Amino acid sequence: MPMPGCLVPSGKKDQVHTNPDPLRCHGLLFADDLVALASVPDELIGICVHVTAWCEENEMQVGIHKCGIMEFVGNDKDGFPMTAVFPEEALECDMLLCGQQVPLVETYTYLGIEITTTLSFDEIIAPRVESGRKTVMSLAPFLSCPIIPMSSRWIVVQMVVLPRLLYGAEIYGMCRDLTKATQNHFNFALRCVLGIPRWRHMSSLLLWKEMRMKPICAIAAGRRARAHNKCFQLRTWVNQLINRPLRIQKWTWVSGTKRWIGMQCKKHSHLPAEAWADWTSWEPQETKKRAEAAIVVREFGIRGKDGYRDRAEVRKHATREYELKHLVHARVPYDPALVTGMTWISRFRTTTVATAAQMFAWGKLEPCWTTRCPCCRGETTQEDAAHIFLECSRWHEHRQTYLSPIIRQIAELAPPVPFTRTDRLALLLGGTAQALSLPVWLPPRTDPYESDSESDDDSSSELSSSSDISSRSSDHSVVGGTRLGDIPVPEVGCLQVAAFLTPVMRLRQRHLGEHPHWPPPRSEEPPIRTPGQRPAG
Repeated sequence: MPMPGCLVPSGKKDQVHTNPDPLRCHGLLFADDLVALASVPDELIGICVHVTAWCEENEMQVGIHKCGIMEFVGNDKDGFPMTAVFPEEALECDMLLCGQQVPLVETYTYLGIEITTTLSFDEIIAPRVESGRKTVMSLAPFLSCPIIPMSSRWIVVQMVVLPRLLYGAEIYGMCRDLTKATQNHFNFALRCVLGIPRWRHMSSLLLWKEMRMKPICAIAAGRRARAHNKCFQLRTWVNQLINRPLRIQKWTWVSGTKRWIGMQCKKHSHLPAEAWADWTSWEPQETKKRAEAAIVVREFGIRGKDGYRDRAEVRKHATREYELKHLVHARVPYDPALVTGMTWISRFRTTTVATAAQMFAWGKLEPCWTTRCPCCRGETTQEDAAHIFLECSRWHEHRQTYLSPIIRQIAELAPPVPFTRTDRLALLLGGTAQALSLPVWLPPRTDPYESDSESDDDSSSELSSSSDISSRSSDHSVVGGTRLGDIPVPEVGCLQVAAFLTPVMRLRQRHLGEHPHWPPPRSEEPPIRTPGQRPAG
């Protein structure tokens, strides 16, 4: 019987058959999973006999319902599938494990990856997309819970949702079209954390910046680049495949990776093109970071063009530098009563709070409220975010209770040019105006030994141009006398703003829900009321 295993073509075209030591792969072993490779049916029959003898000797059993035989046939020079080598008649009687027939299958799930006879990437990623969708839907009530801190929900998205969506990305990464469906489910999970419904339009770029996340296509590409360089350090036959790539086909996994790096990373990376000449010698983790950073630049550049519909909101978010102060990284415990207010801060940052003008467009308000505030009933003042925070007379008491210390701090900044109402709004939301910001807006770090680089992990460090500002304000006191009911609120900017928004937005939604068309239409004659009578009575 010939040597079992499958002869894998490698190297140059003239070395495939002349190499004295050809690359022969016998199989794969991982825990209790076994994959045997054979070129002819006789080899596979001998492998089955050998495995059966080993199981009988060691008193082991084989889960036949988890076993299967797959045949991979290539295409001829014209692109048509070649004839199968394994006849079904022979398989039905000869392929036995421990006396049980091994079925011939068209698909097989190996280590969570759906493998088909065609080895199509579309068929590989489809189960991952469905699995990710089920995970996101099952976690949606938790991610939308208004009493769980945003930082906790963000960790669940990062540690549960993201690994489920990106499992096996080392295979299909570097293909933007394959990650579109996965990106939609990921965006929905982030929307749940911010409390934004699916029908509400929101820029994906603002969503990623506010939640300190990278697009799925960037993370998948980074994982594939890391896997490519990591293969050089392995002591398996994968190392030989990488060092001796097949060159008689137009596209392979190795050639596709190198071609993509040369086209995308060299074009969009902050590094010069000459630096990518020896990228195969980099450490795997460093290769991952640089590939992700290049794709982040590409995706952000696409959404920053003049034709992009949310270009104004994206530039406003970048100008105010909101990404420097992330609420998902606030590492101090705060009362659950403030969680809703913290979520509203992010929604105001991303311009996803429905104002009176937007509610009129949805048919929720009368046209008269497009130029007037439905809460304070102002005659000439339009309701916007700055009006809610600074001007609306209906929230004057709440403003004096919670925002007066922050407003005094803004007045003490003394800018060269007086702050506009939009500048003061940006400062209240944790941004910058005229290169100035509030000194204590984020809570200080609770761990004095926590470094600044700890929060800048691989999944989020490239979205910010500098370190978290909260690390530079740890010397300030957070003791104050403001209270939200029976709950003391420290004198920290984001907590004070959250304490203000918690009752204000609840009362505002209640007011607009009870009086969506206030004031009621006037009628010349009072309506006729006949209590106690039927309509036709």
